[in-house]
Amino acid sequence: MNNDLISRSALLEEINSFSMRITGSANAMAITIMEETKKSIAKIVDEQPTAYDMDKVVERLRKELDDCTCEECDSYPDCDTCKAERAVKIVKSGGIE
Repeated sequence: MNNDLISRSALLEEINSFSMRITGSANAMAITIMEETKKSIAKIVDEQPTAYDMDKVVERLRKELDDCTCEECDSYPDCDTCKAERAVKIVKSGGIE
């Protein structure tokens, strides 16, 4: 398993649309069990923490880009290289410090 990000809403849609062909009235219990299982799985997915918080990323990017203090650069305090490098690091971290 890798660390790919997925769409929670797309996964929940897949779970909710999952069904099996069950024939006969004797299988009413199986249908009920399947529906309850889908609800349980959807609840587990829904309760998972967010892997990538876009709001945190944007907040950190804005802060870092406004506070460039790289005194080694000729264009201090508006060094685009420093700003871009900090932006890349923030995006890679998912906004988590």
